[in-house]
Amino acid sequence: RRLPMTEKKALPDPRLVRIRRLVLAGRYRVSSHVHSRVADGEIDFDAILHSIVNAVSMERHRDEERASADGWKYVITGPDAAGLAFRTVGKIVEGPDGEEYFVITAFEVS
Repeated sequence: RRLPMTEKKALPDPRLVRIRRLVLAGRYRVSSHVHSRVADGEIDFDAILHSIVNAVSMERHRDEERASADGWKYVITGPDAAGLAFRTVGKIVEGPDGEEYFVITAFEVS
């Protein structure tokens, strides 16, 4: 399913801007689950980054593990490099050198 790329967008959510900046600065990590899926060829690592940086929507949900820096998990949907819908779930965490974005899972949207 292709994502519409010509719709007018409201100003981006400041939390999404924060996440994009972390990813663009290389301040992100991925879970062992995501590493396994990439290693198995199920998903492409570049699709994860592309979909976050070019996100078209974001939902937030309480982090039930309470391991995030701000108490939330983020479900971000954006296009992969081919323009197909891709979704990630992650959270902002405190890393050894400050905030990082931690990607819990990622998948294509059918």
